[in-house]
Formats: sequence, C-alpha cells, structure tokens
Amino acid sequence: MQQYGEQGLDKARDAANDATGDKFSDQVDQGHGAASDALGFGDKGGDQGDDKRN
Repeated sequence: MQQYGEQGLDKARDAANDATGDKFSDQVDQGHGAASDALGFGDKGGDQGDDKRN
C-alpha cells in the first residue's frame, strides 16, 4: 500500500513540475517531502524523487 502512495506522490510532483515548467521545483519538492512525512513514508520521498526526475 505504501508503494502506491509513494508512486502517487511522485506522479503528482512530476505533474506539478511539468505544469509549471519546473519554475517552482524547490517548493514542489518541499511539499512532496512534507506530504511523504505526514503519510508516514519517512524521508525516502524527497531524495528518491530527485533521482527519478534526473
């Protein structure tokens, strides 16, 4: 179940970055990390997401 939640957050982050042309990528990444932490996914969210986008 956690895997699907993380995938959803990653897709939402990617969609937000695509929609804004990465103009707000720092803020989007902060929101991704905060949501990941709030959902109990720990600090895995922010670091892994950066690797997937690059």
